Amino acid sequence: SHLVNPKPAIQTDDLRARRTAIGQPMRVVAVAVGARLMDISRLERGTSHDADLAKRYRDWIKQQEAAS
Repeated sequence: SHLVNPKPAIQTDDLRARRTAIGQPMRVVAVAVGARLMDISRLERGTSHDADLAKRYRDWIKQQEAAS
């Protein structure tokens, strides 16, 4: 079904820049979204395509940006 109805790639290339812009280290993100540090690193580098984690990270970063 992937070949017939492919899902769009998860965009993660903005996450590291957004995280550093608000001055948060990766470990803070990892704790906040309930993930391992390596999972956050892989997501930011685009070597992981975990849609659920990407959504939790994106929701968290939006909250942080709104609060600052």
